[in-house]
Amino acid sequence: MHRKWVRVLECMVFYSGIAVLWLRPAAAQQVAFDFDSQVSAADRVVIQSAVPFANGYFRGQFGAAVAHVTVNVFSTDDPDGKGSTANAGSETILVFTRSRGWSEASDEGRFKIMVHEMFHVLQYQLADGGLGAERWLAEGSAEYVGYRGADAAGVLRFGLAKARQVEEARAQTKPLQTMVLADPGFYSVAFVAAEVLANRSGFPALAEYFRRGPTAQTFETVFGQPPSSFAQQFDAQRQELPRSE
Repeated sequence: MHRKWVRVLECMVFYSGIAVLWLRPAAAQQVAFDFDSQVSAADRVVIQSAVPFANGYFRGQFGAAVAHVTVNVFSTDDPDGKGSTANAGSETILVFTRSRGWSEASDEGRFKIMVHEMFHVLQYQLADGGLGAERWLAEGSAEYVGYRGADAAGVLRFGLAKARQVEEARAQTKPLQTMVLADPGFYSVAFVAAEVLANRSGFPALAEYFRRGPTAQTFETVFGQPPSSFAQQFDAQRQELPRSE
């Protein structure tokens, strides 16, 4: 089904058949956008809608929002040759609209990407620096929050997204703590692991881990067991994970 994004006054309206959803922006934050001249109007609308929505969503769910961020959007592929769709730091997000990941994503998927990247910025700002040794948790929680946020916006259905992620995660056999970003299924496995933690300790725990400082001791305090123990348990039970809510 073709879907259309349109900017109207200070709101974004999303048409899907006869359904119309108004996404009202959150309270003003220190957010700046820098688009190069070749970025399409459609991409601008998605990005400028997703970023303030994400901040309002974070404030409601985690009691914290990104304090300041500049979103730089380029109508190019990743110049470093790493194939990145987007990168986030403590104060910036870089988006490459000719990357494979962005080009192949629907508008709904692009909205999710921006919520994902905004959560990375929040992670950095809460942690006041690095994201810790458990890279799978940094990426998995961002992916999980990205889909949850897009679902809350009415942009996509979380249950369908989760079913795809679980199916992909079940197909992987590499242990969680040895996986790296380039591994097939990394984001799906990390997503599912993050959901297990969120279901156990509550959704806000995904931000609390970074707020307290992303260490092994913090992991045990927030989630109830050491990261190595959790990873072993998760790997042993991965094939039994339910596919949907």
